[in-house]
Amino acid sequence: GAAKRQGAQYQQPLRYAGQYQDDESGLHYNLFRYYEPEVGRFTTQDPIGLRGGLNLYQYAPNPLMWVDPLGLMSCGVSKGFARKDRIARRWVDKLSGKKPADVDAFLTSRGWAKHYPQAGRPEAIQHTQYVRTTKSGATYKLDYHPGGNASQPNIHGNDYWKVYKVENGEDVVFGRIGHGEFKNYDLIKDSPVYVDGVIKNGGV
Repeated sequence: GAAKRQGAQYQQPLRYAGQYQDDESGLHYNLFRYYEPEVGRFTTQDPIGLRGGLNLYQYAPNPLMWVDPLGLMSCGVSKGFARKDRIARRWVDKLSGKKPADVDAFLTSRGWAKHYPQAGRPEAIQHTQYVRTTKSGATYKLDYHPGGNASQPNIHGNDYWKVYKVENGEDVVFGRIGHGEFKNYDLIKDSPVYVDGVIKNGGV
């Protein structure tokens, strides 16, 4: 582990995604605007406006799936992600901004069966789950996750819905639909997350 040779140190100003570090300001130059690495935000608004999401200063939610060489548009997601998004987005308008009681009335009137699956721990907050099998034999589940409390914090900060499809006997998450200050959506890579009707972790 001991160094055998010590020479001059060379500066490497290139940063992730082609950004160029400016020593004087400490910012990373990103062609159209500057990025502040200490806070993980840009210093100016996104030039494409609200088409990039509600937060005009945030970094691209998923740089592994978004290809954005000029900083002006997003493109390219995996086929699996896109397939799930086609299902999840059908529910965005039906679930976003709606009271749980109104969604309950809507779903039960259309033949969705309501269940109360017990969570893994007896003291855990109880979910409400709606299940329906289509004429083609596909089974879907809509799971309402209520907000957390002091003893049982919710990783996403508030209540939200999960969209499931049963595949080979397993419940597969096809998306999450939340609102307001929905936290930690950037941790979710394999399925879409919609917050207040806007997709937050991918682009289709």
